[in-house]
Amino acid sequence: MFIHSGKILQKLVLFAAVAVPALAGPLTWNLENVTSSDGAVFTGSFVFDADLLRYSAVHITSSGGTFTPSTTFTQAIFPLPAGAGYMIVVDTDESIFTGHTALAVNFAHLLTNGGGNIPLSTTFGGTCTGATCQSIIQNNQAFNLSGSVVAETGAPEPSTFALLLPLGLLLLRRQIAQIFGAVLEPRLRV
Repeated sequence: MFIHSGKILQKLVLFAAVAVPALAGPLTWNLENVTSSDGAVFTGSFVFDADLLRYSAVHITSSGGTFTPSTTFTQAIFPLPAGAGYMIVVDTDESIFTGHTALAVNFAHLLTNGGGNIPLSTTFGGTCTGATCQSIIQNNQAFNLSGSVVAETGAPEPSTFALLLPLGLLLLRRQIAQIFGAVLEPRLRV
């Protein structure tokens, strides 16, 4: 009886180990109370996938400030050498960035797929030079940002354990029946 229950316990532990819930993939990060030292107000959101270090669905609007123009940033520049530590966005959907406005934003902490509230720090904006925006002419547009980006904590995917439990019970039904049969059998004879 104890040998069978030990085997069942080992198999259930294996199922539980495989069934650790995973965090869902890319998250939408929303700008919250973001203002710059030059008076601009920024609103909007973007999607970031920490596994791939990719930004997408960028939609950040600037109200305009002393140096920052009123514009909408719609695309992130790739590749990003620092990955989740900052992003550079441009105000065009075109593949050639020359002459378009760019905004570089530094995050106080790395973005993850776990979500949270990440404060913003310094930033700069300017005009892209070159087709891939290899450099940005700043025109004295360095300034500080206050506010943060916020994403709901990554929602766990359906637990693998919940999905595998019926299969595990099906595979173990004979051993379970033998154990319960061995336990119940002496009572039936009494």
